[in-house]
Amino acid sequence: LSDVGIVWSSFDNNSNTQIWKIAEKPNEIHNGADSATCLYHASMTDKDKTIRACRLGGEEFVARYYADVDKITNKGKILTVDESNSLHNHGIKIISIYQDSADYAAYFNANEGQKDAMVALSLANERNQPAGSAIYFAVDYDASNQEMDNIKAYFSAIKSVFDSANINYKIGVYGNGLVCSTIKGLYAEYSWLSRSTGHYGYPQYDTPERYNLKQAEEIFYNNIHFDDNIAVGDDYGQW
Repeated sequence: LSDVGIVWSSFDNNSNTQIWKIAEKPNEIHNGADSATCLYHASMTDKDKTIRACRLGGEEFVARYYADVDKITNKGKILTVDESNSLHNHGIKIISIYQDSADYAAYFNANEGQKDAMVALSLANERNQPAGSAIYFAVDYDASNQEMDNIKAYFSAIKSVFDSANINYKIGVYGNGLVCSTIKGLYAEYSWLSRSTGHYGYPQYDTPERYNLKQAEEIFYNNIHFDDNIAVGDDYGQW
């Protein structure tokens, strides 16, 4: 991430921690991470360990998932109420992202978009996610131009559901550069560029003037895998 002026330094002298903090960064750049693993385990003695480490490492936000519990095997993927409370108690913002699988072309259609939007709204309401913040929806494969019509139908359905919801949430899109450039401004207000540098549209979209979030290298700490991320500006859909 040196292209946007971030300078990293080791969190402590133990390199095995694999936690780093920001030494210098531009004011408009914010550091964070995303994880498909629950960061707070109420059954553990040291239940806040991972979240405290994220805070000490300079993380300003953590992206965590919404999903249909009946469609996924990894139940810990879904953000819990206790976890969101712990993150906020440690001064860490949350990015909400919805993803069941969303990693193949046939997943995307208007019917699936409607269902995903309704589940996402229900989970956001249960977790007291405030109005005006965003829920990102993932396109987690290298989608091409030939598949954009189905992806647009998926996001059009999401927007229809959101437009009629009682709480006003904004929409974000996660995906390759082509997906982000197609959906942002049409059905979504925010975009999150995946870390897959060889995917369609990555070089053209790889600029802080276009994306709101950018995914980077993988981190491993406390038996949990993270992806490092940056956010641009003061509004990237966080809550």
